[in-house]
This record gives sequence, structure tokens and C-alpha cells, in this order.
Amino acid sequence: MSTYKLHTINTDSFNDVGEGGRKNGEIWYRSDTHEIKSFQNGALHTLFDKTGTPPSSVKFSGSLTRANDAGSATQQITGLGFRPAMIHFIGNDDQAPANRSSGWSDGTVNASINGLASNIVKCITITDGANGHNASVTMDPDGFTVDWAKVGAGLNITIKYIAIK
Repeated sequence: MSTYKLHTINTDSFNDVGEGGRKNGEIWYRSDTHEIKSFQNGALHTLFDKTGTPPSSVKFSGSLTRANDAGSATQQITGLGFRPAMIHFIGNDDQAPANRSSGWSDGTVNASINGLASNIVKCITITDGANGHNASVTMDPDGFTVDWAKVGAGLNITIKYIAIK
């Protein structure tokens, strides 16, 4: 099982963070440019650059939508060409973007945070406090499966993800 830790930085450069404080498996998010990097084997690797584009070494990124009237169900995402080692999710309520979530899954461990709380069981938790959707993920040979759970009346949501080989 892998352990990942998400850090948000507000400095001019990832180099300002300092090598000594970085550990393998950490995910670094630079809020002013929306860059996302992973620290592995002593180096930072770009997951999303300043334009929001994953580098060619990252195999797949995409989006998911869920309507407020969609019930609890599973959804298979295929065509990635590999079994993901980790997937990072960022999403929000289409009508109220302040209802947002950021999370990840390695297929066994799911975790997320939103404007209301953190969740160590679900990798997507978008809620207004009473309504929304949350989900956990399992990895498949050619993609992943999302196990959606509707909360209350649900919300119309959009999720962006990046699957890392």
C-alpha cells in the first residue's frame, strides 16, 4: 500500500519548499499556477504543468459528470491502456463551485477533502452539507471503476482526474 500526502504551497517556486522536507509519495500543489507535482525517488515529477496539461509521461487525464438525479451506482472508466497506480480527482458542484472536492485513490486507500471536512474513505466528496455525491475507486487492468453514492437530493457535479501509471 502506498502512502500519499498532499501539500499546498504559495511560494514562487517548488524549489522554495526545500529538498529536506520532501518525502517519496508526496503530492505538491502550487495554488497560484495550479501546478501539481509528485515527489518520487528524490525528484519532483510534473503531473500538471502551468497550462493544466499533463506531460506525455503521464498516460491519461479526463473528466466525469454526475447529474443530481443519478442514483448510487458503479461506473467503469476504460480505455486508459494501463492499470492506474494512483488517480487524483478535483471537482465541484456545477451550480455552486464553492462546493468542491480534491481527492485521490490508489485503488485501496481513498481520501478527499472539501470545504466542509476531510474523508479517509471516499476519493470524491462533493456536498452542500445535505445533498451531493461521494465515491470510492478500484483499479482495473484498463482503467478504473467508480462506486458512486448519492447523498440526499444529489448535485450536478463535474470531476477532472489524472490517472498515473
